[in-house]
Amino acid sequence: MKKIFITLTLALASLFVMSGCQFYDRELKKEVYYTKITTTPEKQTDKDGSSYFEYNQVFVNKNGEKIDLEMKEYRNKPLKKDAYLKAKVTKSDGVKSWEEVEKSKVPDKALDVIEKSK
Repeated sequence: MKKIFITLTLALASLFVMSGCQFYDRELKKEVYYTKITTTPEKQTDKDGSSYFEYNQVFVNKNGEKIDLEMKEYRNKPLKKDAYLKAKVTKSDGVKSWEEVEKSKVPDKALDVIEKSK
């Protein structure tokens, strides 16, 4: 009886750990990707009257792996054309945050893919 209890306890603990790891990987883990703003989209308005710009961008990580993401920016002006962005991306929500960076700060593999994607 004691062995069964210990086995069940270990199995449940393992299940919790595995599901926690999956949750972290999907919801919380942020990977760094880079992109270059190449378009100036039209200003759009939400149902509540908020203005935003919608971008469909190719993002590239430091290894040169690409993903296509949609990014809505709630602001009065569009992002600066030809600006390079460093973005933190999650699997579930896409772009969580970004910052503008100099071209020299973009890893070489990522920059090669970005420049060829034009």
